Amino acid sequence: MISALTDPSGIYQIPEANTGSTAENEDTKASLPGREHMVLAEAVIAPSSRLLGLKYEQCERRLGKDVKLIGLERRRRMLRQHKKNIHLEAGDVLLLMGERDDVRKVRQRSDLYFGGWSLEELPTAHHAYRAIFIFAATIILAATGILPIVVAAISGALALVLTGCLNLQQVTRAIDQRIYLLIGTAFALSEALRVTGGADAMASAVIDQVAGYGPAVLLSALFIVTALLTNFLSNQATAALMTPVTLSATQQMGVDPTPFVYGLIFALNCSFATPIAYQTNLIVMGPGNYTFADFMKGGAPLVILLWLVYSFFAPWYFGLN
Repeated sequence: MISALTDPSGIYQIPEANTGSTAENEDTKASLPGREHMVLAEAVIAPSSRLLGLKYEQCERRLGKDVKLIGLERRRRMLRQHKKNIHLEAGDVLLLMGERDDVRKVRQRSDLYFGGWSLEELPTAHHAYRAIFIFAATIILAATGILPIVVAAISGALALVLTGCLNLQQVTRAIDQRIYLLIGTAFALSEALRVTGGADAMASAVIDQVAGYGPAVLLSALFIVTALLTNFLSNQATAALMTPVTLSATQQMGVDPTPFVYGLIFALNCSFATPIAYQTNLIVMGPGNYTFADFMKGGAPLVILLWLVYSFFAPWYFGLN
């Protein structure tokens, strides 16, 4: 409901069916407070609420002048009738807007149920140009090598806070501790597999099986083994593991290592079939509500496609027999 009433610029939109005449809409907008610390909140009317049976306008007055009722949803649908004809029922979802502290006061009442993640801050549009400038400066500083990318990124985030584009509450809320914990455990698991020799044993077993079939088959096998390992180990760990194995295999067969090195580089970047393959996968997993199976469904076919394309193209291009 919140997303339905906000456009990309962050300016709220009041459904015409709920607000009546244009003049009435202008009066409503004019009565809204400033948007520096404004939030939107969804609240459900409780079965025993004192708001039951009240008209839309009576509910607005009951909430007070500091919190505005700007939308109502009933049975997952926006009501298409004049607000003067709307009587509140149990289960109606109200969209409220006001200062964070004022919304918290309303939240303390027993008439309404607020969801745990029902608050959403309205963007401060007058800070948009500051954010764009800081974002562009961060990219330029990192791309030109004036600052290391880590320093540039941290400096950009700090500048967003100092210029008022973000407050400390927004910054701390953006840090998901579960992601960092999962990334750390993924590194630990990959290191254990590398140190114990488990990954090395897997790679060596495959090479021993296909080395007698020629360099083209070996190239294809090394690619798919590397692609599989990089989805469970880190890119760095897989590179450290497979590089000496690949070079050793090419030396034993007496072939040019160039296509094998290129294949290793391409395979190392096939880290999109599991959420633990790369940090970015973990970062988008939570907000996107993705599961492990979602990454397998979308990433595994792409890994297979890249493997097949390189397996047929590289031997022809590099002249491997």
